[in-house]
Amino acid sequence: ILLDEFQNFDPRYLPLIEKSLKPDGEMVVFRDSTQDIYLKKHTVLTNPMVGYKGQWNRLKDCYRFPSDLLPMLSGFYDRFALQGLDTERPMKDQRAFNEEVKLEWVRSDHEQMSKFGAEQIKSAPSRGYAAADCVFLTRYHDDGLKSLEHLVGQASHEVPGFVHIFHKDKLHQAHLKKAFWPLGGEIKMCTIHSYQGWEAGFLVLCIPPTSDLRQKQDEYSDETFYRLIYVALGRIRKSMFGSTIVVVNAERKLDAFFEDHFEEIFPPADN
Repeated sequence: ILLDEFQNFDPRYLPLIEKSLKPDGEMVVFRDSTQDIYLKKHTVLTNPMVGYKGQWNRLKDCYRFPSDLLPMLSGFYDRFALQGLDTERPMKDQRAFNEEVKLEWVRSDHEQMSKFGAEQIKSAPSRGYAAADCVFLTRYHDDGLKSLEHLVGQASHEVPGFVHIFHKDKLHQAHLKKAFWPLGGEIKMCTIHSYQGWEAGFLVLCIPPTSDLRQKQDEYSDETFYRLIYVALGRIRKSMFGSTIVVVNAERKLDAFFEDHFEEIFPPADN
């Protein structure tokens, strides 16, 4: 059994999963504490793991990132203090893909963010990317709905050429999540949480201001916010046309970072 993304699990599940093993079987568990976006780190790292002893083995090389992405991710890691409990700074590996990654950003406010994000993901095919290699990510469901409205004039569960998880009706939303397949041939639109573990060649990321965040206990601490953005910025993979990240940023405390690492682009003026 291969168990991935274990930072999102409660270790008390392990004995139950282990029951599925054959007598001579084995189970390998992977976790990445820098991608802990469900606030499980203290549970995973401090609670006893029944039947397991010793330290975790550390995998220090990075194979999946294009090499040009690593300086930006390392800069984000250093600037926003992700050196928290049991995390390590991403390191460049000589065997990583050597290819260009275009890093672009749009300075926005929350009111215009969803519109600018919709414009950027809609432009992806004209930049040479196949629809299957394009993804739009946002933090909140409501912001995704607004972007859909800008794409088709109204929020709809059927948008030609797109697959998404956004709907005003909770039941429809549940059906859309079950049908969502990140390897499909359409442009994908979903929340950051829903896309963890997947990558794309063309990524549009919408970041709302933290001043507008909904108040939920511990969920929107600075540490959680920065980890979530870090995870989103790493959802990129090698592409035939080179990889591209476009950030539409409405959080002013991130502006200085994007000014240092990204090229600022400007949305077309309204007619």
